Amino acid sequence: MENDINEISIKRGDIDYERAELIKSSEDYKTALEDQLTHIKNNMAFWGKRALIIGGALFVSYKLYKWISSDAEDEYNQEELQKPQNQQLAVISPKRESSLIRAIKDQITFFLIAMAREKLKEFLESTEEKTEHADTNDTV
Repeated sequence: MENDINEISIKRGDIDYERAELIKSSEDYKTALEDQLTHIKNNMAFWGKRALIIGGALFVSYKLYKWISSDAEDEYNQEELQKPQNQQLAVISPKRESSLIRAIKDQITFFLIAMAREKLKEFLESTEEKTEHADTNDTV
C-alpha cells in the first residue's frame, strides 16, 4: 500500500515537472517568435522605405523627361492654334528639333538614369552588407 502511494506521488511529481518544462518551452518559443516577428516588421519597414525612395526617384525622372520632351510639342501646337480658322491652311511639316536641344535632353536623361543607377547600387550594397552582417551574427 505504501508502495502505491509513493508511486502515485512520484508520477504526480513527474507530471508537474514535465508540465513546468513544457510551459517554459512554450514561453521560450513565444519569445523567439515575437523577436522574429519584430525583426521581420523592421526589415519590411526598411525595404518599404527604400522601395518608395527608388520608385519616387524613377517617377520624378520620368515626369521630368516627359515635361522636357513635351515642350517641343507644345510649341508646335501653339503655332497651329494661332493660325486663322477661316483661311485655307497649307500643309506645314513640324519643325525639326535642333541638335543642341536634343543633346541637352539626352544629357539630362543620362544624368537622371546615372543617378537612379547609383542609388540602386548603394541600396543593393547596403542590403548585401546587412545580409552578411546578419549571417555572421546568426553563426556566432
